[in-house]
Formats: sequence, C-alpha cells, structure tokens
Amino acid sequence: MPVAVGDLSIDLSDPKCREAHHSHVFERGVIDIEKRTVALSFSSENPVRREDSRGNEYWEVLDHSAVDMSRMGEGAPVLWGHNKREHLGAVVTAEIAADKKGRAIVRFSRSAFASEKFEDVREGILRYTSVGGDLTNAEPIEDGTREGIPVIRFRNWCPFEITLTPLPADTRVGI
Repeated sequence: MPVAVGDLSIDLSDPKCREAHHSHVFERGVIDIEKRTVALSFSSENPVRREDSRGNEYWEVLDHSAVDMSRMGEGAPVLWGHNKREHLGAVVTAEIAADKKGRAIVRFSRSAFASEKFEDVREGILRYTSVGGDLTNAEPIEDGTREGIPVIRFRNWCPFEITLTPLPADTRVGI
C-alpha cells in the first residue's frame, strides 16, 4: 500500500522502496589485528537521492532519533556489497551514537575472502561502508526541500546489515 507524502507515493511494500542502502566513508577507527575487529560508522542522516514507485525523485533521510536496532545485535551480518553470499563477518556491538551516526564494532571472519578485505581495511584501501535497512514499518515524514526536491525523513527504520563497499552513496561515515 503506497504511503502519500506530499506529492510522492512511496510504496513501502515494493522491494525497491522497502530497503534502504546508504553508504559511508570509514572514519579511521580502531583496528584490533589480534581480534580481527574494526570500529566503524555505518549510517548517518546525510540525504540520499531516491525515486518513488512512479519515478518521482526525493531525498531519503534515515532519522537517527528513532531507530529499531533489534536486528543489529551481536551477530548481525557484515557483507561485501550487500551480497548475502559474500559474508565477511559479524557485528559485535552496534548503537546510534549522540552524533546521530550508527556506530559498530565488527569482527572479520578468517575465511580467505574476508581476510583479503580485512587486509584492505588495515591498509586504508577499503574505507567505505553501507547499511542495509528495512523501511517497511518506517514512518515517512516530509521535511522540506533540497535543490527543489522533497526531503523525506524516515523514522523507526530498522538496520539489518553492514556492508563494505568501494562506491559509497554517503561519504560522511565509514572506517
């Protein structure tokens, strides 16, 4: 069932609109080589340009004042490029910090593929993250315009995975 937000019709049951993927640049976080853990940020309130089910553009903002973190507990997946077949590790801890960024400590697997990506992180070559989130139960709220395009703020969204990616949509957070 589409949700009308201003002139937009956002169908949160449509897979294209239901999942939010926001990418971020790593802030050089703490890397523990022995434990294979990395501190990183995975989300912010930086607007990302999207289209509704009719092709109308809007800016999507993941509101960090109301986030359902139930799926980001210990063990949530860390993936490569949002691909569930390319598993890199698991979330150790995750929270929404006072600076309105999603922050986590993630642990890398010892698989060959994950070890390769962990080495790229250690060397500063791989610096970007993205978050996969479910907007199905989110509350879309009109929040003005940016560059003449409506801004829609989503409250009560639910992050469910952290991804490493070479091409970020949001360059404000990462490792």
